[in-house]
Amino acid sequence: MYISLPYLYNFSMKSYNVSEAREKFAAIVKQAEAGEIVELLRHGVPVVRVVPVKPTPSETLAQFRAMREGKRLGVPVMAAIAEGRRF
Repeated sequence: MYISLPYLYNFSMKSYNVSEAREKFAAIVKQAEAGEIVELLRHGVPVVRVVPVKPTPSETLAQFRAMREGKRLGVPVMAAIAEGRRF
């Protein structure tokens, strides 16, 4: 099971109302592909998060920091090491 750290910590993310998201769907997908997390709101309440599939370099770094503090990563250590070596 992979747990993304932005859910555990309060990172800044962009947010759109659902009606606005319909108009900007392609842009929201591009933002997620670029590694950003986008939150969709209904009446000002978060209902959906659009997240990238692969962890971004900053997420990988945050995961390594969490690992040093003794928190569980949720991914195999060798996979995290291989991901970190690319950057």
